[in-house]
Amino acid sequence: MPTLQDVSNHNTQFRQLQTKLRDCAASIDLFDQDDFDILVIPSFSIDQEQLGKIEGFLHYEERLLFSLIRLRNPHTRLIYVTAQPLSPTIIDYYLQLLPGIPFSHARSRLLLLSTYDASLKPLSQKILERPRLVERIRKAMRPEKSYIVCFNSSPWERELSLRLGVPLLACSPDLLYWGSKSGSREIFASAGVPHPDGSPLMWDEESLLQEAAQLCGILPHN
Repeated sequence: MPTLQDVSNHNTQFRQLQTKLRDCAASIDLFDQDDFDILVIPSFSIDQEQLGKIEGFLHYEERLLFSLIRLRNPHTRLIYVTAQPLSPTIIDYYLQLLPGIPFSHARSRLLLLSTYDASLKPLSQKILERPRLVERIRKAMRPEKSYIVCFNSSPWERELSLRLGVPLLACSPDLLYWGSKSGSREIFASAGVPHPDGSPLMWDEESLLQEAAQLCGILPHN
């Protein structure tokens, strides 16, 4: 069981890694111009029970294939990890779309890796459970010239970032609440910023009904 000090050190290390993104690029445009190694982790990192409700959830990993457009920079290298191997036809299609870049040149800078695991676990968790795969990814990247792209930020992606020593181009999981509707309302209220009528986050049906009834008395009728 990790101690509070362990958690604090963990978060400090993650924040220190994130500062590399600030130091290596004055603007996001530089990511297209410099020679970066980009690790794409299209993990749908949500609860396994929720994943089980999504038919064909593994295909969601193809949503970040637009990231292959980064290969239009002849100095960029990209690593794309999936739970199951992607069809070569799909990869060929995306690479053929790159303007002014020979297919063979782009393909030589793309490393495709797979966990060969179709279970309901998030992809990032599957990667972390395979030390040899993590090590292979690490050896394929330059720590000072690399960053990780993900679909959604969770403790799994944060742990992978720390294991690899590569910054994650995403918000820390600890801060995700402040980007939610409830978190934003809380910030606005604390800062005295005007915002639409609403309620804080409700956790039970009775509280939800009471808040809804109160709002009905506040909001104008159509």
